[in-house]
Amino acid sequence: MNGAAKAARSRGIRGTAAAVIVGIWYAATLLVARVFPRGRRPATAAGRVVIVGTFHNVGWYLSHIVPLSRAGLSDIVVVSDGDLPEVPGVRHDPPPSWLTALLGRTTARFAWTVWVGRRSAADLFIGFHVIPNGTIALAAARLTGGRACYQMTGGPIELIGGGYQATENQALGRLRVPSARLERLALQVAGAFDLVVVRGTSARRFVAERTTAPEIAVIPGSVDLARIPAPPARRTCDLIFVGRLAPTKRPLQFLDIVAAVRRSIPGIRARIVGDGAMMNAVRARITELGLDACVEVAGAVNDALPSVLDARVFVLTSRSEGLSIAMAEAMICGAVPVVADVGDLGDLVTDGETGFLIPPGDIEMHAVRAITILQDEARWSRLSNAAAVRARAYNGLTHVSELWRTRLAALGADDSHRLPGPVVADAPLAAKEHKGR
Repeated sequence: MNGAAKAARSRGIRGTAAAVIVGIWYAATLLVARVFPRGRRPATAAGRVVIVGTFHNVGWYLSHIVPLSRAGLSDIVVVSDGDLPEVPGVRHDPPPSWLTALLGRTTARFAWTVWVGRRSAADLFIGFHVIPNGTIALAAARLTGGRACYQMTGGPIELIGGGYQATENQALGRLRVPSARLERLALQVAGAFDLVVVRGTSARRFVAERTTAPEIAVIPGSVDLARIPAPPARRTCDLIFVGRLAPTKRPLQFLDIVAAVRRSIPGIRARIVGDGAMMNAVRARITELGLDACVEVAGAVNDALPSVLDARVFVLTSRSEGLSIAMAEAMICGAVPVVADVGDLGDLVTDGETGFLIPPGDIEMHAVRAITILQDEARWSRLSNAAAVRARAYNGLTHVSELWRTRLAALGADDSHRLPGPVVADAPLAAKEHKGR
């Protein structure tokens, strides 16, 4: 057996093992959800919340946690590994190192979440992504008498095929092919939550059609508008990519787009903000395409705001998305989005009005739209202004905080076994109403 065959066999074995582990995890979560009833403890109007998540990006963490901190809750505890920035009204309580050494990272997080929930008499457990944090939140809620909320931040790919495209999780990342059996289990798990929070209308439709979730709410991540300064008089970056350098983000396609635009605009300036496993591949592609003189690789930065303020066109080439916070922030800063038509991006981007939606993988169309905007200053200005207005209405921190306040007040007012209907939080409608004024 040659090296390639051995590697393929090894990947196959790891994929099978991962499928077994994921299946057992889903099944165990469902067993807990069926044995223990939905939370019946009366919720207070200003409730106590335990949040479970893995937060690799500071900006992403703040965009989701800060609006919750301003939603009138009495106590918020975040169970997560690693260091996190301080947020007023939020306590970070990671699993102790001895527990992680004893049980392993994921099991320790589950045990600690249950302990924290009991200690704080939590009314609600919120988990980001279905595995492992969503399932941890669901099981902890059922074991302690609370209620459970699943935040589908990545969109339906977290559930489709059992989550084989959701490569953020180590176990899911090893799944090689979609599994109908794992998908059924994942959909059943999603349906067991008291509330599923999604980022846009496409994800809401998927959850409504494919699961039995009693309540679904559209609540996007937030952007603190107070942080956004006035844009510079002259922007020096024509095209910008902001995101992880990972296969799902397709950063190499961004470089192909830059090369295509350069044929019409020789002086094009582009920037890549982000880091990841594909950094070496990105640098190699830059050299291969002869783009060393026109593409800046900024790497990971603590704050991408200065970069997007300096950009004219925001390019997103992802094969899947929920609703990109990087895109929302770029739009608020006046960068015109030319993005793949995936996930819920269409809730913010109206083709030809606030930017352009491109069929995924269509390099030529990306380039054509970018060239059209860059060569027509009046059109760029019109799109830029419209993009900023739309994203401010949709993702502004005050608006998102109010969506959470309304949703959680409804939860607190209900002492029954399930959340009240209909869906309260509808960010897309709020954005469209603002646009029509």
